[in-house]
This record gives sequence, structure tokens and C-alpha cells, in this order.
Amino acid sequence: MALNPQQTGKLIEKLVLAKVKVPLCLEGGRGIGKSGIVKQTASKLDWHCIDIRLALDTPEDVAGYPRPCDNHVIYLINDWVNEATNMSKKKKGVILFFDEINRAPIQVRQALFEIMTEYSVRRHKLPENSYIIFAMNPDNGEYQVEQLDIAFQRRMIRITVEPDIDAWLTWAANEGKIDEEIILFIRSNPQYLFSKEKCEIKAEYNPDAWRMVNDITKADLSGTELVNVLTGLVGKEATALYIKFLREKEHPLTAEEFFKLSNEELVEYVKKIESSGIVTTIVDNITNYTNDLYGEISESEENEKNKEDKKDGEKESKTKLTENDVYKIVLFCLNIPAEHSVGLLDKLNDNVFNHIKSIKSKEFIKLLKETSIKISSSNKLKSSQ
Repeated sequence: MALNPQQTGKLIEKLVLAKVKVPLCLEGGRGIGKSGIVKQTASKLDWHCIDIRLALDTPEDVAGYPRPCDNHVIYLINDWVNEATNMSKKKKGVILFFDEINRAPIQVRQALFEIMTEYSVRRHKLPENSYIIFAMNPDNGEYQVEQLDIAFQRRMIRITVEPDIDAWLTWAANEGKIDEEIILFIRSNPQYLFSKEKCEIKAEYNPDAWRMVNDITKADLSGTELVNVLTGLVGKEATALYIKFLREKEHPLTAEEFFKLSNEELVEYVKKIESSGIVTTIVDNITNYTNDLYGEISESEENEKNKEDKKDGEKESKTKLTENDVYKIVLFCLNIPAEHSVGLLDKLNDNVFNHIKSIKSKEFIKLLKETSIKISSSNKLKSSQ
């Protein structure tokens, strides 16, 4: 499994903003834009990016230059450390981007251990608002690279980065500003976008790997992001079992929980749902609750009942759906598979559906129109047109 450049950028955003301190390593073939992803994401976040090419460095460039001073030795810190300290005060943070790590001599890689684990250089602490990212080409026989030892690999999250044709076409037509003829050619001949390379990440689970898993949970990763990150920390087998464990423990939202969520929280919750059965249960919870709320009586009968209740000085036993509640139902429909959206609308009784259609806000009408396109096979939508 791999992440495309856009997904990789989003992952970096989440790790940075969540203040995760486990370094990230981007592994992928030539020319796929690994360094560009890091720099563009840093710019988007208003973070400063320091690009350090390790293949050209010496151990002293990384860990400092020793200098005798009286009866002891002091170390002169490299400029990039001072740059990180200064820019961390001017920007929201600093990304330390160590490129070509498996082209660096072993002595240089040894000098990185303190930086990776302690975020310090010769006891000089790096800024609190800093994050470390590595990048390298795969060790698949096609590159003149060194094999990283297990002790080095286990101190970082390794993910594979690979172009995706649809994502690339979207990028090319927008921020990439690629010529239209090139876009048309690649759309017609997607096999020529990139040459697929073997890139296999092997990670082994251990106590410290699970500590790092715990650290990344605060980043609120999506399903795809989580699978890739876990694979780079504890390996495929442990990842598969852990994901299965999480899915079995998923708790479908009750209707009350559903309507208490903010719109943003609802969208994020739906993104993380991996099981179709969870969606089905939530749909049933929503429709059962709303149908019970409005009942099967006609609108005129409902109005007459409300008038009688007021005469008797009684309050309505249940609160009706607000405009935001209705908006939330449609927002939910937009973010779940079409067959579930169709099922939800078709299960609503006429009173609930008519109430949904009665909402007139511009924002809701726009959203309902988008939903109608997605779930046009709904029997209710067909009958209401």
C-alpha cells in the first residue's frame, strides 16, 4: 500500500499540527516529488523548511565540529541548527528535511541518532515546534544506496509514496499549471506517468514501536493514513490484526450522539468508518429516531394535535428536527456510499421527508441538490420530483 503525493502532504500536516515527534521517512522512486511535497506542505502551514542533503555531508556537518577549549572539547554547531532556532521564532514552526539518508555514509547516519530520538544536537535542544522528515529512494537494486540497519529504521515512520493518476491529473490542471496537451496525453496514456518500482517496507513490532503508535494516535489519522503509518512502524501482519481489532470495537453512533456532533466532527467520524455494517446501523438509528419523532399521522392531524396540547397547557413530548439537524442528515448522506444514502431516504416516513423538503435555507438547498444527484435512485426523490 502507498500514499499519493496529495495524501502524503495531508499526513505531514496532521503529524506536524498534532506535535508528533516520531520522524517520518518518505520512500519512493525518482522524480515523484518527495522533496516538493515537504516544501509545499511547509509553505501551506507557514512553517520554515530546511533542506539538508546528507549525501554531501560529513558527521561534523550533522553533529558539530569539535574544538579544544581549555581542558575540554566544545562543539561548533552547524548553521542549520542556528537557522532552525531563529526561524522557529519567525514562523509557526520548522521542518528539518534530511534528504537522501541512504546515500549518506554510515558515520553520518550514526550522527543522526541523537537528533532522531532526542531532537537535540550535542545536547543543544532543537526548537519545540520542529519536526523531522527523511526521504530516500528504495533499496531495490536500481540505486547506489546503502542498506539502513534495523536500529535506524525502527526510529521512524516509513511510508511509501507513489503517484496516482487521478490525483496527478487534478494537481496538473490546478496548482501544477501543466500544459493542457501534456495533461491530455497522460490521461489517454496513464502508463507513461511513471515507471512503477519495487518498494517494500519491512518493519518489526517491538515495545518501542507500540510507544510510537500511541504517539501518532493524537494525529487523528484517516483509515488509509493509519494503515500506512502502522505498516511502517509494526509491519503488515501486526497492522492487519490491530485494524481488525479496532473495527470490531467500533461503536455505531446512536441518533442522540449523531445530532450532538458538530458538522465538522460528523464528517471526520464518517471518514474513519471502515465497516459497512457500522454505516447501516447508524442509518437505522437515524431513521427509527426521526420516524418515531414525527409518527405516521398526516401534517394536518399533527397540527390539530399540537393545538389541543396547547389548550391543555401541555408541552410537546418531543422536540422536532431543527434546520441544522436536517442539514446534518443530508451532510451524512453526502459522505457515505450511495446505496446507504438511498436506503436512509427511502426508510424515512412521509412526514419526516416532507419536513426535510420544507427547509428553505440557501445552504441546505445547495446541499440537498448535490445529495439528490448522488442518490437519484431513491424512490422518494423520484416521487417528489
